[in-house]
Amino acid sequence: MAASTTEGAEEDVRLILVIDRDDDLGRKAEIDGPVMGEEDVIKAAVKLALADPTDTDANTLFEGVRVYRELAQSKDGITRFFIAAITGDVSVGTTSDMKLSAQLDNVLAKTKAKSVILVTDGAEDESVTPMVESRVKIDSVDRVVVKQSERLEGFYYMTAEFIKKATLDPNLSALFLGVPGLAALVFFIYGWEGSRILAGVLGTYLVLKGFHMERFVEDFFGEVFNAYREARISFITYLITIILILFSITQGLSEMERGGNDPMQAAGAFVAGAVVWFSAAVIFTLLGKSIDALPDTGKLLRYFTLVVYTVTIAFMAQKATEPILNPEFGVQGVASSIAVGLVVIFGTAVVQMIVRRRFILD
Repeated sequence: MAASTTEGAEEDVRLILVIDRDDDLGRKAEIDGPVMGEEDVIKAAVKLALADPTDTDANTLFEGVRVYRELAQSKDGITRFFIAAITGDVSVGTTSDMKLSAQLDNVLAKTKAKSVILVTDGAEDESVTPMVESRVKIDSVDRVVVKQSERLEGFYYMTAEFIKKATLDPNLSALFLGVPGLAALVFFIYGWEGSRILAGVLGTYLVLKGFHMERFVEDFFGEVFNAYREARISFITYLITIILILFSITQGLSEMERGGNDPMQAAGAFVAGAVVWFSAAVIFTLLGKSIDALPDTGKLLRYFTLVVYTVTIAFMAQKATEPILNPEFGVQGVASSIAVGLVVIFGTAVVQMIVRRRFILD
């Protein structure tokens, strides 16, 4: 098992170390670690291969024997080689690594090895490399992967790492765990009818991400939370805003169902049913901001101007849907309504500029 030592030269002992982190030897072949010596390692490999021909740890043991024989035959006169296999536990993690470290200490004490050559069957076994390095120098790592399963094993560990990150990272967990969980709850409550709700939620999310509007939504709910935390009156107006937005959507959907199968009429009906309540929601938001802005006259003027803009735009949107829902309503009426709305918006902007310059800036 060992080459002869040259007289007077310091002996260099190296260990070929096979790692079985999940204890396949113990579970399948009923062999306890550590397994030391070429003969015992071969017996363990044969017994494991007979117990489970598909287990890659048997290949790893045979590879360890091959490396041992190749190095032992070099016969440089000052190096002795030993081979050993250490086993962990089926509970991969702290439990298995503690068993591996105890067995490694035992092997090193018996062999007096100054360095080791690790032989493993993949990334899982190699994860104990830091533990080995803390005790002895590592000369090389020989990774044995059955050719047919190399890509599959790599994919497995990449998937496991991604699942771990998706669980721990708040942003990823919300997307990959929270969203499917919400979808499952909706399906549980509404059955297949909930698919429409899920489509609406998904569509809203894609629109917000596609037009980079998610920051606006985050800022709004952040403001709602701050208003609640500071017990501001605006918190009530924000709650009313959320309720009105939800109500505007339900009203729009209700009107859309009356629009028939024509896509244009359905879209017009949705706008007609939702625009009034949605504009009311915007107004309540501005009301809350106005209350928080007191006594800042400049901000109050700006919020009042935005209220006028909101009412005017809602009026124009309502009038724009009338020719779609009622073809008898002429386009001329829509044009005049839009013209009036633009005049109101322009006039409001001018009045705001004059008031700001004369009464606020001065």
